[in-house]
Amino acid sequence: MAESKDVAIPIAAYNAGVADRAIIKALRGGTRAMRTAARDYLPQEPKEDHERYRVRVARSFLFPALTNTASRIVARPFSREVTIRGDLDARLEPIRTNTDLSGSNLTTFGRWMFESGVYNGVSFVLVDFPKISGEQSAADELTGGVRPYFVAISADDMIGWRHVVDAKTGEQISVFARWKEKRTESDGDYADKEVNWIRVLQAKTVNAAGEVREGRFEEWRENDNEKGNYTLRNTGSYLWPGRGLPLFPFYTNRTGTFTATSPLMDLAWKNIEHWQTASDYRMALRFALLIMLTATGLTAEEVKKGLKLGHGAYNAFKNPEARLQFTETTGAGLEQGRKSKEEIREEMEILGLQPFLRASANTTATSQRSTDDKNEAPIQAWVREASNVLLQCYRAAGTWLGVELPEDLRIEVFSEFKLLGSRTDVVEQLIKLRNLSPHAIDLVTLLKECVRNGILSEEADVEAIAAAAREESEATMGGLFGVTGGDEGDGEAA
Repeated sequence: MAESKDVAIPIAAYNAGVADRAIIKALRGGTRAMRTAARDYLPQEPKEDHERYRVRVARSFLFPALTNTASRIVARPFSREVTIRGDLDARLEPIRTNTDLSGSNLTTFGRWMFESGVYNGVSFVLVDFPKISGEQSAADELTGGVRPYFVAISADDMIGWRHVVDAKTGEQISVFARWKEKRTESDGDYADKEVNWIRVLQAKTVNAAGEVREGRFEEWRENDNEKGNYTLRNTGSYLWPGRGLPLFPFYTNRTGTFTATSPLMDLAWKNIEHWQTASDYRMALRFALLIMLTATGLTAEEVKKGLKLGHGAYNAFKNPEARLQFTETTGAGLEQGRKSKEEIREEMEILGLQPFLRASANTTATSQRSTDDKNEAPIQAWVREASNVLLQCYRAAGTWLGVELPEDLRIEVFSEFKLLGSRTDVVEQLIKLRNLSPHAIDLVTLLKECVRNGILSEEADVEAIAAAAREESEATMGGLFGVTGGDEGDGEAA
């Protein structure tokens, strides 16, 4: 290895990624996980007692905007199988059908890598080789039938790493990594259990003075009944024949080397806001729907005696001005809460479209390829990155076996799916949301997006347009934007 210098881990970027991943993890876990993390994302009011707060949390339900959006994103490129173009050495063919030695084929493995990267901003793939006689080596691969395989590592499981920079080329080279993983072990004669392990890899390095540090691996097992305490169970030489480590990050929103934050964080924050607003609205609605019987003018004796209720019941009072009446809310506050909740949902719908929107309007597929990917939609860039990472993994697998792969080899993740190629396409999608029954977005929100995307002039009075559209719809029983005479509240600001 050429002369190199150490690179410090960017702690600020790392900590930001950890905090963001905690939010993503809670939202991915759905209603149950959000209730478990209630005090983080649904604060207890200063004078709200614990029992009332517990009941409020138990009546809160998460709208899965983040997971629905991520599912739509991941479904597009992996609606078809990952394909390999070019001649592949026969010894690497088994990776296609059993990529991780656990039964996942290349498409299934690639989907995990892509989905984990979309949620967390980065995911990792280690190209590993089975241990032989306590050492990681490819020496017996022909006689033993062993081969390289891919290991999936999530951003949540990556504990620490170190890089060096090649002093001549400026290339960053990963030389150390430590991460968590779960392994299944037998638990008695009839059961299995999951056990936490920590793996450590140290690549062979040469410092500026020419001193060589040999590659090593370590495996630490968490002690039974001692959570958080680990014992070294296995160690040996790490004989990877390439430079650094065969560890490859897949980025969707990189902030540094091995650090990233989710490209869906804006949507995640909106989802948290909707969770809180919906919880408040549900609690307010519960009490607003309760009709309260009030009594005035009763004597202390009559109050102590109580009232008779139900069919045929009769109550007599000494005070001729005594009154019984039912009291219920007017609902004005509830309506405002409902609108607030729906406006947040509309904003989440719009944020969910962004990964499919090209950076520039009205570009053809040909012009996109000829302008250095400047007009790519985010999902296109992610697909291209995923293809490159899987290709790097195959080349690393070849390095383990001493096989040089052909230059024209390609790993292709499907990318020929429909995008929102122009601002007009965005508005068309919004119109579809508008035409849903019930409407997913209101008319004013749609018109504001038309202004933002240049379909309407910036001087357009969207409130006046919405009011005119309502008047027209009352006469025509419908209209261009799906406005009906019974649609209330379209004149309100989104």
